[in-house]
Amino acid sequence: MENTIGLAEVMTVEELAAYFKLHPLTVRRLARDGEIPAFKAGRQWRIQRDVLDAWMEEQSMQNLQKTATH
Repeated sequence: MENTIGLAEVMTVEELAAYFKLHPLTVRRLARDGEIPAFKAGRQWRIQRDVLDAWMEEQSMQNLQKTATH
């Protein structure tokens, strides 16, 4: 989602945790381990919504391909 000045929406760990229905510590671990597309802004993890959406689509396609080959 874009705001009025054209910047992509950036989610906090807490927002992503609520979106994924996970504990915030789990989201932080996934970010730290590079398992989700996140970046640090100072000492806080942030996730760009459009990057997250593209990543989720890619993950879904990979899972479908794995299922189809088994």
